Amino acid sequence: MSRSGSGIAFVCGDQILLLKRSSNVGSPGTWAPPGGNVENGETPLDAAIRESDEEILNVPSRYVITGEYQFKNPSIDYTMYVAHVLRKFKPKLNWENTDSSWVKISQVDKYELHPDFRLGIEKIRRMDNAVS
Repeated sequence: MSRSGSGIAFVCGDQILLLKRSSNVGSPGTWAPPGGNVENGETPLDAAIRESDEEILNVPSRYVITGEYQFKNPSIDYTMYVAHVLRKFKPKLNWENTDSSWVKISQVDKYELHPDFRLGIEKIRRMDNAVS
């Protein structure tokens, strides 16, 4: 049985916020938006918001979710929400991540992406409303 996960890809203009995963979590050293497991009783959106708030201690209070994509593989059913912010912000990170970067969506392939996020970045690129 696969587990469920979700996250939020924060986008500002043509850039996406990526976090570099620490050695304390799975797939250390890879880059991805904040996200994690959906806990019992949570919706994917509830989990995405909780995970973002845990990993980024200063998530802006205003953002607009403009899209979502879902994918399944043998290990996880994942929902990624795309959220637009008005201004880029410097995340205050918890222990799960060691660095952050606003990256042009067209340039994310230059980063060592988390394997599951790599599967979804093409879907974000194809969303009409993902890049403003």
